[in-house]
Formats: sequence, structure tokens, C-alpha cells
Amino acid sequence: MIGLIGLDLALTFSAVLVWDVYERSIPPAVAGVSRIGGLIIANDRLVVVGIAAVALAAFWLFMTRTRYGLAMRAAAEDVEIAETQGIRARTIYRLAFLLASFMAALAGGLYAQIYALSPFMGEQPLLVAFIVVILGGMGSIPGAAIGGLILGFSESILSTFYGASVSAFASFGVVIALLIVRPWGLLGKPE
Repeated sequence: MIGLIGLDLALTFSAVLVWDVYERSIPPAVAGVSRIGGLIIANDRLVVVGIAAVALAAFWLFMTRTRYGLAMRAAAEDVEIAETQGIRARTIYRLAFLLASFMAALAGGLYAQIYALSPFMGEQPLLVAFIVVILGGMGSIPGAAIGGLILGFSESILSTFYGASVSAFASFGVVIALLIVRPWGLLGKPE
């Protein structure tokens, strides 16, 4: 993790040197708004939610229903036992890296549809992802989805009515309380 944080810093400041620090926006892929019940929602956000839901469902199906997904889970649990069962760990690690890179690129593209782009834009989503994984439980895809929904709705509601500082304080407070009461997360398994 320390090496990846260093790589992140190197890439971020290399982007600052090559380009600049100013934010840029890309035009939304879909314009307009939709009315759902009493809510008015921008169409580009509906597209982002739809693509994210499909990607999450496909990832869950891949990890739970395919041979390679099960091999990834086995290698993550215990690489030595997985190798004795005939799983090629190096191939599985390459596949996991490719899949993680694809999911990160998809998340970046979806994030760019809503927010402005800058070399420093990854810090906030990284923190949110960390909180979501803690809330949902390590290794639990449904837990990550539920944790993301809980965090997203609670931050949205709290920041709308009470401000961003209250929202951030409440998010970290919930994570600390969850770590004390249930350290394995909402849908994680105790070890």
C-alpha cells in the first residue's frame, strides 16, 4: 500500500508538471433532467447510476459464478493452497490487476461525467472507497454496494441540511462506531 501511495503521488505530480493544476470539465454524455416522483434528477447522473449498477452486478456475477472469479477468491484467501489445487496464481494475479484497472478506469470515466477533472481529483474518491469497504466488509461485494448506498445517501442528506463538515464528521463517526461494534463490517465475515 505504501508503494501504491508513492506511485499515486508520482503520477499526480507528473500530471501537474505535464499539464497544470486547473480543473477542466467535459460535457455530459446525456443532457436534460428527468422527473421521478417528486424528484428532479439530471439524466447524466441516471446514466452513471445505471452503468455503475450494471458493472457492479457483472463483477459480482464474475466473482461468484465463474471459474476465474472463484480462482481469484481462492488465491486471495490462501495462495499456497490455491496453487496446490491447480490454480496458476501468477495468471490469476494478472487477471485481477487487469480487472481492477478496468474498474478503476470505468469509475474515473463515470466520475468525470459529474465532477471537474484535475490531477488531485482522486483523493476524495479514494477516501470514500476506503470508508465504503470498511462499512460493507472486506471482500463482500454486496456489502460494498450497501455501504456505498448508505454513505452516499447519508452524506447527501446531511450535507444538504447541515453542511459538509457535519456530513464528513458523521461519516467518520459511523465508521469508528462500526469498527468498535462490528469490526468486520456490515456483511463481512469475522476471521
